[in-house]
Amino acid sequence: MRAWQQNPLLVLSFAVRRGFLVRDRAWLLSLDKFPLTGLILAADFWLIARVSGVYFASMPLRDELTLALLAVGGTIVYALVILALFGRRWLVSLVRGEASFNRRTRGSGRSPPECKQHPHIS
Repeated sequence: MRAWQQNPLLVLSFAVRRGFLVRDRAWLLSLDKFPLTGLILAADFWLIARVSGVYFASMPLRDELTLALLAVGGTIVYALVILALFGRRWLVSLVRGEASFNRRTRGSGRSPPECKQHPHIS
């Protein structure tokens, strides 16, 4: 195992050990949705590249136009797929910056772990 493979695993294991990351059902379901999003996005890129090759074949800036179409089309499809898979509520909580830890512990009397090394971080 190389260092670039070990570092994320170490960070995840330390986060679980300190209570910053709780592996629950919602977190595991989220992990399952991202590969599906990647497959849909890959199919979108393939289709855009295939179609744009036919339509832009005679144009002088066909590569640049294809790149722009891939960027715009990929952004739109990615946003729609994330919205469809995760829902509007998840997107709003992401924009507002609400952590899933705060939602899980609300009303349970538990508070997030204190960070003694960086007291300015709440």
